[in-house]
Amino acid sequence: MRAPNASPILAIQSARSCTDVSDQLSNAERAAATAAVLVGGDNIRRDLLPSMAAEDFAWFLEKRPGAYIWIGNGAGADQAMLHNPHYDFNDEILALGASYWARLAETVLEKG
Repeated sequence: MRAPNASPILAIQSARSCTDVSDQLSNAERAAATAAVLVGGDNIRRDLLPSMAAEDFAWFLEKRPGAYIWIGNGAGADQAMLHNPHYDFNDEILALGASYWARLAETVLEKG
């Protein structure tokens, strides 16, 4: 029971939902093939385990076709992962990343 003139009790109910990233195989293959042209097929990993790293990207894939890719930033025991305050982006891969996106756009536009 509430006392007279007391503030109302506020009840909040929250639910989180997340969709999965289900790359369309043709888009994932196009992304991998484009990267292979730039860095060689032996440098493309296609065996990555599912990850929650792209849960927000899944919402985009519900609206538009696409694929989630990772660009190699370098590996090492002392390197922090993304979203860690000690993460240090490898600026040396900027040209490679830009080349990848430009080539992917050309590939998509060529196929119509």
